[in-house]
Amino acid sequence: MVSGMTARTAILHLGVTKTGSSSIQAWLDANRAALGRAGICVPATLGRTNHERLARIAEGTAPRKMIRRFEEELAALPASIHTLVFSSEAFGARLATASSIAAIKALLDRHASTFRIVVYLRRQDEHAVSRFSTTLRTGETGRTWPLGGRPKNYLALLSAWEGVFGRAALRPRLFLRSEFPGGDVVADFLKTAGIPVPADATPPVVERNASLRPEAQLFLARFAEYARRAGAVGENFRTLPNLPRLIAALDAQFTGPGLLPTRAEAEAFLARASASNERVRRTWFPERATLFPMDFSRYPETEPEPPGPDALAEVGFAVILALLAAGPPAPAVPDEDDAAH
Repeated sequence: MVSGMTARTAILHLGVTKTGSSSIQAWLDANRAALGRAGICVPATLGRTNHERLARIAEGTAPRKMIRRFEEELAALPASIHTLVFSSEAFGARLATASSIAAIKALLDRHASTFRIVVYLRRQDEHAVSRFSTTLRTGETGRTWPLGGRPKNYLALLSAWEGVFGRAALRPRLFLRSEFPGGDVVADFLKTAGIPVPADATPPVVERNASLRPEAQLFLARFAEYARRAGAVGENFRTLPNLPRLIAALDAQFTGPGLLPTRAEAEAFLARASASNERVRRTWFPERATLFPMDFSRYPETEPEPPGPDALAEVGFAVILALLAAGPPAPAVPDEDDAAH
């Protein structure tokens, strides 16, 4: 910590995907000024909402201009600022090694003396199902079923951050809306992080990324594979300039319950994480009989019939019509920090 600097607390929200991170980040952004008046800084140079740039700084991949702006912002903070708040899905997803986590601590040690690490854990099968539509929206190929890949290993995540920051700094929470104040993840985050709500703060706005219906999910999966075979993209098509318009057209017409695995598939998927989940329970949630509630009633007993070619064609026709009827796309605005070196 810099000599003579007012002792500060740094709060890092490891935004595991599909655990309300967008809602938390939107509230922090909307109340940046009110929080500042209360002595809490949500840095602006890292991005309005998602502080992914801090992960890049810790990884050593950030442009020098980005680093300089961040350092200048923190150096200019008044003595009245006692808390710094950072939130990004990149912290938990990319900063997973001891060296990368140590790098972010070394960076923040210059500006804070204590730390609180808040992370939400969602039952692995529910996380995978919820993330499926989001994965398809980025155009990742090879995904046509919600339970692809391996279940998230929360023991590895918590152990990695505990090894650098110490157990006392970690504040893991289960993503269970029934246990949040008023069912609100933002209220739960503020309580867990120890952030007092300013009197003039705006209320949280619930942001939930709606799922796409099965026919739209499979349309996106097939389209991503076609784009890859055609040589238009690599492993995803998120860089296509008009992708947001295509996704918006799908969201406007095809939101609804998406593909679900069978109950047996969901139970088997979760079972693959049972050993690590049990260690997390014993360490962090010993009062619970199981780490997560074990209700699988949302899943069908048998696999439903997948949408056929006609259903996928209807999605394609609807998207084409929506894109043709829309005006020309707005020109992209480059990110000055991302382009700077």
